[in-house]
Amino acid sequence: MGEPLINIIEDLSADEWSWAQREELREQYLEALLTLGALLFAVERYGEAADAYRQVIVRDNLLEAAHRELIRCYARLGERGQALRQYQALVNLLGDELGAPPEPQTEALFERLRKGKPV
Repeated sequence: MGEPLINIIEDLSADEWSWAQREELREQYLEALLTLGALLFAVERYGEAADAYRQVIVRDNLLEAAHRELIRCYARLGERGQALRQYQALVNLLGDELGAPPEPQTEALFERLRKGKPV
């Protein structure tokens, strides 16, 4: 078994401790924004949901789930062109930053949108 957590915590410097705390709070904040976006989407407040997802993307632009949900919001708002541009921006970002394609769920969303199916 690994080293007890208390020993690991005691070995952290003040800077490491505050960085770890900030990172944990940042992750919690992003999760809260994603949850808020999902709740707003569920009650058909797509514009407000889009705002929540955009806030996530500003803080972590590689979080593909936020991009995917923002695309869905644009589609529900009747902004198909904006949804397609968001998808293309994501493809470019993932390619440039990670050298990777979008996740299968994102590709499937794009195909539905491209074919004019409900998303």
